[in-house]
Amino acid sequence: MWKVSTGLLRRTVFAGMAVGIAVSTMPFGGCAYTPRQESPVPPRLEVQAPAYLSIAIQGVTKQPMTERELTPPQKAGFHWECEVVFQNAGTVGIRLEMLRMTVRSLSGTTSSRVQSLPSRVEPGGSTPISVQAFLSTSDLGNPADLVGTHELVFLGTDDQGRPIRIDVQVPLE
Repeated sequence: MWKVSTGLLRRTVFAGMAVGIAVSTMPFGGCAYTPRQESPVPPRLEVQAPAYLSIAIQGVTKQPMTERELTPPQKAGFHWECEVVFQNAGTVGIRLEMLRMTVRSLSGTTSSRVQSLPSRVEPGGSTPISVQAFLSTSDLGNPADLVGTHELVFLGTDDQGRPIRIDVQVPLE
C-alpha cells in the first residue's frame, strides 16, 4: 500500500499561510506576491473502476536513480515500481488495450506517455500489470520536484463490447 507522509504537506500549508498573511497585511500600493498553486498529493490510493473489479497495488519499491539514469542537468531522482493487480468478480471478461500514464510532481512538472497494453482479466480471475514512475530534479533545494502523483488510465472493452475506463491515482512519496 502507498503511504503518504503529511509532514511535507503541513510545512507547505504553513508556508502558504505565512505568505498569505504577509500579502494580506501589505498596503494597497505595495507589491503583491501570488504564491504558486500546487496540487496536493492524494492522501491514499484512489481508484475509479466498475464495481465488479477490485484494484490492489502490490510490491511497491522506491529507489534512488543512479547517475546513469539521470540526464543532464538532472542531479537527483527516484524510481518507483509496483504491480497493479486487477481482480474480476464479475461474469464478463475485460480486455485492457491501452494505458495512459502521467507523472505529476508537486512543483507542477508533468510527464505523460501512452503504451499499448494487450492484457486480459478473465471473469473470476486476477491479472497483475507492472508499472513504473520516475521523478527527477536539477534543483536539489526544491523537494516538491521529487514528490507527486502517478495517474494511470487503463482503457479497454469488456466481452460484450462496452468500453471500460479504469482510473488509478497513486501518490509518489
